Amino acid sequence: MDLRKQAANLLTACRIFGSLGLLALPVFSPGFWALYLFCGLTDMADGPIARRTGSASTFGARLDTAADAVFLAAALGKLLPALAVPGWLWAWLALIAAVVTTVVLMILRFYRNLMTDEGYLMFTLPVSTTELICSKLIVSVVWFLGALAVDALGLLATGRFGSYQNAVRFQVTYTFGMPMTGAQSAGLIIEFVAFLLLCSVALCLMTYAAMAIGQSFKKNKGLMSVVFFFVLWIGTRMLLTLIFGLLFGLGAQPLPAMTAMPLLKSMYILLGCGCAGALAFCAGFFFLTHGILRKHLNLQ
Repeated sequence: MDLRKQAANLLTACRIFGSLGLLALPVFSPGFWALYLFCGLTDMADGPIARRTGSASTFGARLDTAADAVFLAAALGKLLPALAVPGWLWAWLALIAAVVTTVVLMILRFYRNLMTDEGYLMFTLPVSTTELICSKLIVSVVWFLGALAVDALGLLATGRFGSYQNAVRFQVTYTFGMPMTGAQSAGLIIEFVAFLLLCSVALCLMTYAAMAIGQSFKKNKGLMSVVFFFVLWIGTRMLLTLIFGLLFGLGAQPLPAMTAMPLLKSMYILLGCGCAGALAFCAGFFFLTHGILRKHLNLQ
């Protein structure tokens, strides 16, 4: 066996054994940090060595991925308990991770299935453009619901839901001088969660619309998709600011009918208008995406 050709794989294997050794050492000890540094150096060196010796292979790539997973699991398994991270922070970190994962998967699934060579196959299937868009949207919404479920379970597990509910009640009472019951604050939270869900759907469809516009260009499709995403985002924010400013006095003179209402009722109406606005944007972005994919598809 040519050891020179196997040097990269041997380094990768050493990282696996070194990662397992981390589990046996006291955290933050000199030996722990020395072995941690060794594993990190092997991760940096095995790839360049494989390319330099011409020994890069599928097996080596898979072994490297497995070694990275073992190293990450061992390091986190030793470091995180020692850091004493509070449970409520875990809940928020889990939510952020779930949302980021959702966005990445949403973009990749839509782009790969409809904007690349796979699009030729997808658009020859006996399904309509509406069904193609809705299938991608449903998967994305399910992931967003999963993110909300992860956060809710985290809050319940750490006992933070009651504190957040009390915080909403206190903030409204302190800001507006109006006491709020538990049922009222819970109602506002539920309506706010519904608003966030609709905003998530609108965000998905806005991303789809931006990618559909970007792929209609002959060059720089990815760059144009990013540009039009921000164009749609800024335009949406400006329109919402104008509408809610006219209704509720956010930077403009409010309508007399709104100022005459009880404050709590105005808050419910504000969230209701937000939900209606999100639905309107969902419809607009959906028909924009549908129209471009149906009549201006530009696959290469």
